[in-house]
Amino acid sequence: MESPTTSYRWKNNHVAAKVAAKNTTGVGKWQERPALAERRVALKVRSNTPSPGKLLVSNNKEKGQLMFLTKVLTLVDTLRAPAQASAHCDLPCGVYDPAQARIEAESIKAIVEKYNASDDQYFRDRATLIKEERAAEVNHHLDVLWYQYFQPAHLEKYPQLHEVFWNAKKLTSQVKRANDVAIADQLLASIGQISDIFWETKK
Repeated sequence: MESPTTSYRWKNNHVAAKVAAKNTTGVGKWQERPALAERRVALKVRSNTPSPGKLLVSNNKEKGQLMFLTKVLTLVDTLRAPAQASAHCDLPCGVYDPAQARIEAESIKAIVEKYNASDDQYFRDRATLIKEERAAEVNHHLDVLWYQYFQPAHLEKYPQLHEVFWNAKKLTSQVKRANDVAIADQLLASIGQISDIFWETKK
C-alpha cells in the first residue's frame, strides 16, 4: 500500500510536470508567432501584387484610352479649328508697346554714362549688375513683339523686320559686354525703327 507521503510527492511532481509542459508549449508557440506573421504578410503581398500579364493589360488599356482621346480631339480641331489669339501674355490681354523696350534701353544708356563718370568700384559693380538686368528686360520685350505681335502679313509688307530685330538683339548682347554709350545709342536707334514699323501697322 502506498504511503501518504509518497502519494503526496507523486501528485506534486505530476502537477509540476504539467505546468512545465504548459509553459514550454507556450514559449514554443510564442517563438513561432513571428514566423507565422511573416508568412501571412508574404502571402498577402503576393496576392495583392499583379502579375506581369495584368500589368501589360492595364498599360494597353490606358494606351488605348489615350489614343482614343487624341483622335477625338483631332476630329474636334478639324471640324472647328481654334481661333487665333494675339497677345503678349497668356491671358491674353492684347497690349503691346515698344515703349517698354525703349524705356529700358534709355535706362541702360544712363547707367553707362554714370558708370564711366564714377571711380567708385562698388558703384561700378552695382551699375554693371543693374545694366545687365535692364538688357535682359529689353531682350524680353523685343521677343514679345517679335514672336507674338508681328505676323506673316507684316513681314510681307515690311521685309526688313528680320534684319531690324536681329540687329537689335545683337546690340542687346553687346551692351552687356561693354560700357560704351555709342552701343547704347545704336540700341535705341534699332528700337526706334521697330517702333516706327509697329505704329504703322496700327494705322
